[in-house]
Amino acid sequence: MKKRIGIFSIIFVVLTLTSCGNNEPIEPLDASSSVNSAQAQKPAQIADGELQSLKWGSAITKDGYYLMDPVSNSDNSTNIMYIDFQSKSEIHLCASANCTHTGPECEGRLPASGGGSRPLIISNQLVLAFPGAPYFNDELGEASFPKIMTMGMDGKDKKVITTFKAAQEIFEPYVTDGENLYCTLETTEANELKSEIIKINLETGDWIPVYELNVEQGEQVIDAYGSNFIISGVGQSLDETLAQGTVTSVFFKLNVSTGEKETIFSPESGDTLRIFQGKELYYFSLSENALHCLDCETLTDKIVCESVFEDGTALNLVEFLDCRDGYALFGQTSEDFEDFSMIQVNLSTGEKSEFNLTSTNLMGTVRPVQVLSKIPGTEQYLVKIGEKSVEEESQQPDGTSMYVTTARDIYAIINASDYWASNPAYSVIEFAF
Repeated sequence: MKKRIGIFSIIFVVLTLTSCGNNEPIEPLDASSSVNSAQAQKPAQIADGELQSLKWGSAITKDGYYLMDPVSNSDNSTNIMYIDFQSKSEIHLCASANCTHTGPECEGRLPASGGGSRPLIISNQLVLAFPGAPYFNDELGEASFPKIMTMGMDGKDKKVITTFKAAQEIFEPYVTDGENLYCTLETTEANELKSEIIKINLETGDWIPVYELNVEQGEQVIDAYGSNFIISGVGQSLDETLAQGTVTSVFFKLNVSTGEKETIFSPESGDTLRIFQGKELYYFSLSENALHCLDCETLTDKIVCESVFEDGTALNLVEFLDCRDGYALFGQTSEDFEDFSMIQVNLSTGEKSEFNLTSTNLMGTVRPVQVLSKIPGTEQYLVKIGEKSVEEESQQPDGTSMYVTTARDIYAIINASDYWASNPAYSVIEFAF
């Protein structure tokens, strides 16, 4: 990863100072199954013609929400938790009576992996993506390798369907076509980095490459919709970046079925804050103080709201926080860093109004109440409204235990209409463990 860090560090420095190649299908590196050359050169076919980006908070059904317990067990193992919407309680994903949830008999317990995991829901099964933790290779061995695990929605029938190598990591965004899982696989060999989008069959664990990302130009997957991946990068090589002292950002869509690429957006360096919503890109232009909507299919660009902030606002302290269900949400920190305020924009009318639902973390920092997801089949959101202090026991190398204070998130359910009206009509999720 040293080369990746070096390249992006240089690009970041240039961006900071300036603002306040055709890629072919490739062969897999020792894939978990044998995929011949002819197969690997064909564009990947998506199952249902629709790619869906599995954002944070997407491990949700009409009945409940899956998450990882932020508090580890004393042996650094972790537990899958479940928020039951009917009882409005957070519980361990384990049906065993009198279970302590710390031993191998627990259905929701996962051994230490070093790099954590992300729960995903694909095709009525629970999928865990372990990104990998190369810095724990010596300590944990294969347990620290990237892997994909599937299981039933109740946590039973766990199966590791594919394990990658020690020199590899997988990265978000995780994307599905309803049957398969797509992600970025990075491989470091002899201090050289290779980055590629791969497609993983969730029944067999077999995977094939879809597209090799250009590391020199900082290409990264940002989102996906329809048959397309949205990829960002810079419009020149590293040598050109250093020579010119400027960076041109480029966003393009890659059709995963045909292999065709099309540039959709090329903003000035450091000028935009962006959120993709399906085939639409909403972006705030700092130079214009305006919110735009760009249709990634037609490339039609329209201004949604002019003069989002009052004249004199320090726009370098503005955040584009969220965009969903007809609203965009912005945050603004005062220049003395003492105050934090928010503005919401109606995407249909361009009308602006204050937004006042906030939460405070254990450090006293004020942040917006965070929407994790809309509950399927409803007009309600699952939201994070604060933090609770808990003591975590950690096993030391000498066998002794040490207790440290950590945070456990507090969740609630709220009607979408109340949320956007800044009405704190929460149904708080209780801890039932």
